[in-house]
Amino acid sequence: LRYEHGDRLVEQDFELTQHAQMEEWAVRLEDPEARSWQYQATLIQTTGGIETTGWIDGHDELLVLGFDAVDVIPVQVSWLVPPPAGGLVAVKIDLAYDDDRLNVHWQHSELIRQGHSGSFTWPIAIRDRRVRSYRYRVTEFRAAVPSEGEWKTSDSTMLVLLPGM
Repeated sequence: LRYEHGDRLVEQDFELTQHAQMEEWAVRLEDPEARSWQYQATLIQTTGGIETTGWIDGHDELLVLGFDAVDVIPVQVSWLVPPPAGGLVAVKIDLAYDDDRLNVHWQHSELIRQGHSGSFTWPIAIRDRRVRSYRYRVTEFRAAVPSEGEWKTSDSTMLVLLPGM
């Protein structure tokens, strides 16, 4: 990313390696009216292909690379009773986002066990601002047998979960 105004040049590189990884970039503006910025990207595809862009003028305050998205929904997931507690050894949280009309499908699973804070963020890159709901399912692992919960739907950006939910 690059911000340039007069004699001042600010550049910062980011390496984005995770699905829907989010990074913040803040720059002190020399002139509040001069908000233009640029970006350059090297995209490495799963097929092994490499594409490097030239410097491109940025628009708005959000830059999404590698996926033609209109927004990113940052879902903050919090499991309030991190294992081990009450016979609970681990918890698996499955998340799924589906926009069938635009063929957008994202999935993520997080295993929470001893040493895990119990919180994580799942950023969902979307193509339609109106399709903001996702599904989640909780599987609780106790000493005996795992208990897989039913899929539930939510559109909240703050998903707070407890055992038995």
